[in-house]
Amino acid sequence: MAFFSHLHVHSEYSLMESTIKIKDLVSAAARNGMKAVALTDKYVMSGAVELYKEATDKNIKPIIGCEISIIIEGKLCFKDGEISVIGKNVTSLIHLKKIKNRTRKDSLRNNLLIEAKSAWEI
Repeated sequence: MAFFSHLHVHSEYSLMESTIKIKDLVSAAARNGMKAVALTDKYVMSGAVELYKEATDKNIKPIIGCEISIIIEGKLCFKDGEISVIGKNVTSLIHLKKIKNRTRKDSLRNNLLIEAKSAWEI
């Protein structure tokens, strides 16, 4: 049986994007009979562990990712400038976290931390 889950979901960790608490997000998913719930906060992965714990406690599959910007040769790669990247397994989440850490360090080094935004430049 097929099921549906939103894959572009922000929580309170996405500043000025959402106010929903992860516990409330997972409770709403459980109440609506959803089998999975995603979290793709903007430029941060601070809620990943909390989502994992809350979702698995309610027998819901956590889908963890992050919304990022990718810049190639000084130009944003996507029309809207951002893409949601979702981890398939623990290894992919580790790689995504490394990308996030790298972009944060590069942004701080180059004084480019504007609007708490980070980008991965190739």
